[in-house]
Amino acid sequence: MIASTSAKHRELRAKKAKTFSPVKPPAKPAPDAVLVNPAPVSAPAGGDVDPPVQTEPPSYDETIRAYAKDRLELEEKRKKKAEERKAKEKERKCRKSEFKAKKRELRFEVLRICKEIGREMDYKRRNEDELIERIKALRKSINSGLPAEERKPERLRIEGLKDQLSQLQKGSFATLLRLRAEKAVLKAKMEELKGNVDVPRAPGELCPVLVIVDDRSRFTYALKVLASATTEMVLEVLRQALPPTIRYIITDNGTQFTADDFEEFCAGKDEVLHVRIYAHHPNENGRVERHIRTVKDLLELREWTNEEELDAALQDVREEVNTTPHQGIRYLTPVEFHAGGELCKASA
Repeated sequence: MIASTSAKHRELRAKKAKTFSPVKPPAKPAPDAVLVNPAPVSAPAGGDVDPPVQTEPPSYDETIRAYAKDRLELEEKRKKKAEERKAKEKERKCRKSEFKAKKRELRFEVLRICKEIGREMDYKRRNEDELIERIKALRKSINSGLPAEERKPERLRIEGLKDQLSQLQKGSFATLLRLRAEKAVLKAKMEELKGNVDVPRAPGELCPVLVIVDDRSRFTYALKVLASATTEMVLEVLRQALPPTIRYIITDNGTQFTADDFEEFCAGKDEVLHVRIYAHHPNENGRVERHIRTVKDLLELREWTNEEELDAALQDVREEVNTTPHQGIRYLTPVEFHAGGELCKASA
């Protein structure tokens, strides 16, 4: 009875160790077990053999402590990386705000110069019309039959008005030329900034990546790095990547997919249904979420320093994922399934 109880306790302890221990503890020999001596090692012809070094395996407590220590170190590394990402994202937001402030300042300068051009043109037009009317009135009075002694002063006044008109036109022309040159310079700067939709990213910063996966065959249509996560760029990638036989699109509730342009894009295709998941329920789009985790795991094995190298690494990951057998499609590759494999034909 005592022997059977101790054996039962040993079995329970083994189950607990297997269940809760990250590493299976070493099995201890049973009390009644017969220890068999290992076969003797034959000594070489001319020397002695050193006895084998006996190393004791770590105990269960030591294994648990080592596992807890590794977990703490891993958590510290993750926290450090998260802090670094937050710092880089904060720096990027600061640079982005400076970028927007510069664009706003240039826009205000362009508007100010346009107003100055408008005021200068109104001043020129008003004074020019006044001087021309005065000159016409003097000529009319001269032609109406003035005495000879009064014609000369009137003609001198006309010459003076003509000089004023010429100076007004020259001054206004020079002012308008200067303002228009400043406006052209500001417009050129605005065009340069217009091409930069987003702030250039420093190495190691976060960048948006669009993932397009077939929900049925797990075939990856695109893994594309976006300069900015706007609706226009998302639609540009979708127009290039989606097949013409698409019938429904499942997305999250990002602003790129709730915009009117995206709804117009879906309405423009034949029989395309746009399905958005519930907010804060990413498990409704679980296949894509799991696919994203796989892509991240594969990216950790690659190195890149800029967006171009990241885009090339994503293309390699896309090829690897599409040519790897998947458990969810009976261990066919997504390429085979998507091209019409056995499972495709059976379920068509």
